[in-house]
Amino acid sequence: MNQTPAVRDLRDAFRAALRAIDLRTRTAHLMTRLHRSLRGPVVVVAIGKSAAPMLDGAIASLTRDWRCVVVARPRRAASVSDRVLGSCARAGVTLDEFIAGHPIPDAQSVAAGRAIERAVRSAGRRGNVVVLLSGGASAAACVPRPGWTLAAVRSRTRALIASDRPITRINAARAEFDALKSGGLRRMARDARLHTIVAIDIVGREPVTRSIVGSGPTAGAPRRGDTWAVVASPVTARDALADELAARGYRVRRGRAITGPCEPNARKLAQRVGRLKPGEAFVASGEVTVRVPANAGRGGRCGRLALAVASALETRHAVAILCGATDGVDGESGHAGGVVDERTRDRARRKGVDVTAALARYDDASAHEAMGTSLNVGPTGINLVDLYAAVRAPPAKPGEVKRRASRGAIRGD
Repeated sequence: MNQTPAVRDLRDAFRAALRAIDLRTRTAHLMTRLHRSLRGPVVVVAIGKSAAPMLDGAIASLTRDWRCVVVARPRRAASVSDRVLGSCARAGVTLDEFIAGHPIPDAQSVAAGRAIERAVRSAGRRGNVVVLLSGGASAAACVPRPGWTLAAVRSRTRALIASDRPITRINAARAEFDALKSGGLRRMARDARLHTIVAIDIVGREPVTRSIVGSGPTAGAPRRGDTWAVVASPVTARDALADELAARGYRVRRGRAITGPCEPNARKLAQRVGRLKPGEAFVASGEVTVRVPANAGRGGRCGRLALAVASALETRHAVAILCGATDGVDGESGHAGGVVDERTRDRARRKGVDVTAALARYDDASAHEAMGTSLNVGPTGINLVDLYAAVRAPPAKPGEVKRRASRGAIRGD
């Protein structure tokens, strides 16, 4: 289907923003600076959805002091590159990659956790442990505490996720059953120097959020020689999208993070879109919460928010709204989210899509697919929460109105 200029601008800007974030180059820069201060053996641990691109950047600093590399990533995240595998093989560095469950840990998560524990303990008091940490790490690596079976850990994790608690409280609660969390990796490292490079996937103030990514395996008071560095954050993603929209001629307002229950936020966002002036754009990062019932259809929080905004939207101006997951994976939808506009409800009626019923069934993915409003970018290797953006088309240039009228209305997106 044809896309309106506003919809096309949002889709193109979102893809360009994800390319601009470039975790590989950012991590390479940080590792180059860190490399100058490393003395003694080096153990590298990469955990989370961005483990592969971050390791790809770190590998440029590989030396003969590197002892081993352990990677733990979710199944739908990018795999370790041939470049990294080749570099480790030539240097004689052992690399173990574990492909684990997400968001519920599985047997591979436990195997990864045990391998991380062994590697970290092997660093010794004169060694260094470099941790490349990103969102998704909580499930990717797990060390069950004594008395906790994997089945019990999985059951407790499901209950926490279904509780509709903020992710900060969910991550804090994981320490109850997982010895890797809340400073667990730090304690395993003992006297080794700990260097954490983190891609923050949690909304909030940076000194706090960086210590709870992945349930805070390296959290705690830094010891002499320890270092912290932030490679990217939700603000990084928001600003990248804002810059891309500005480059397309929009006057961009950067908003505060959007958090909390989906439906109230959808109504507020719809009202905000209705107040946009021609040529204006609004951009925010965030992560809304959705309590998913047991019999839910296919969907994700971004797709649901986009559909709920379309349902609440009252304006007839030429607007477009994008809700997208920066990792390219929005729940179980099979998409990154959705892009809707002022005509989405009309399009739904023409296509026989009952938007209200789809929301009630938690089946936003099917609705977006039927209307052609799904957002698709594939797994990105980036996990910096979600992005929300809205634009109102600028005034038509002289002569453009006449050309459009001769062609007829643009239909679909």
